[in-house]
Amino acid sequence: MDEIRKYTDELFAKQRQTAKIRDLKDEVYSNLLAKKQDLIDQGFSEPEAIAKTKDGFSSIDRIIEGNQLTYSNRFKADCLQTLLLYGVILWMLSIPTMVMGMMPFFFLTFVIMAGLGISYLRSKQSNQDEIAFLNGNRLKTVRRTAWLIWGTFFAVCAATITAVMYGSNLWFGRPISIAGPYEFASIAVWYYMPATTMLLPIAISSFPKILAENERDDKNE
Repeated sequence: MDEIRKYTDELFAKQRQTAKIRDLKDEVYSNLLAKKQDLIDQGFSEPEAIAKTKDGFSSIDRIIEGNQLTYSNRFKADCLQTLLLYGVILWMLSIPTMVMGMMPFFFLTFVIMAGLGISYLRSKQSNQDEIAFLNGNRLKTVRRTAWLIWGTFFAVCAATITAVMYGSNLWFGRPISIAGPYEFASIAVWYYMPATTMLLPIAISSFPKILAENERDDKNE
């Protein structure tokens, strides 16, 4: 097998094979072949030329669209801090469910908040100067996916709750009646619980901004 082709495949092995990545891969392969031939023309043997070509191009991180050299542990800590903040808000928003007798949901939000707090404290103990390439475009995709999943989740929950509570009324065309404020609150809390989980995609939506704030500027290093 062509050694340069094999090396190029290894460089792109972890990349999602989109049309842009395939085009970039072909361009890198052509450039590496040209570099190898240039070294051979300078008098190097083919094995020497291949070795020097590989040494001169050991990573594709800097040429992948959306990649950013980032203080990776600072980024993780800031993301966990944001999730913790929204976790605290979620826990506070769950207090009305406790009043309405939905204790499991109240305790679940407390456990989530506590877990995020522990994860955040652990992240602060890691090396805050560690750097790595992180991809902003992937975070934007994660953000869109989070909203899509949440929207689907809420729609399914709302449809299920409505079907369980009022399925027979809707099926037989009977009117839906609510006997007072307490019954209204008892019904509303079932829709309120899944609605509060909107905080998760809201928190995730801030990750691209957090990534930009943790970029390493080589000019200032």
